[in-house]
Amino acid sequence: MIYYRLASQKRQSSEWEWKSPVLNSLEAVFRLRQRYSAIPEERLRVFLATSAVYMDILLVRENLGLPSNSLTMDQLLHGCSNITTPHIRSFEMELGWPEEAAHAQVRPEVQVAEQKPVLAGVSEQEQAVDQEPGGGDHDGPYTFTLPQFLPQMRAWMRLRERVQAGELVS
Repeated sequence: MIYYRLASQKRQSSEWEWKSPVLNSLEAVFRLRQRYSAIPEERLRVFLATSAVYMDILLVRENLGLPSNSLTMDQLLHGCSNITTPHIRSFEMELGWPEEAAHAQVRPEVQVAEQKPVLAGVSEQEQAVDQEPGGGDHDGPYTFTLPQFLPQMRAWMRLRERVQAGELVS
């Protein structure tokens, strides 16, 4: 299934903001477009995803100038792009979004392997005591979940893109 969400460009800004809830049909998008007929088509974008939970991430990516799996209303109306579930899913897989998250209503998570610093002359057990004063199970991989607060999500997305571009060493 493909989900859609309509966004418009803020006045005197290059930033996009949501104009609609998550929609599940193109017909709903076109009906909603009539409601916003006063907004020029180049200032409207339709975001497409295989899961409603991906929409906020796509908006952040678009606002950062990154690929976002969205079309202008003009592109959508004139059929300039291939809108198929495999095409959209392929884009999501390129971003590393797991297929299971597309079917679940949870945010995609990023697995980050935890690296323990090696201290010369200190046993591994002593290091563990120093790092885990309250005890607990800290020997598993760390699971990072994007924050729901939009400015924090933007910051994490910028940081991830800089790491992937080689600007920062992870």
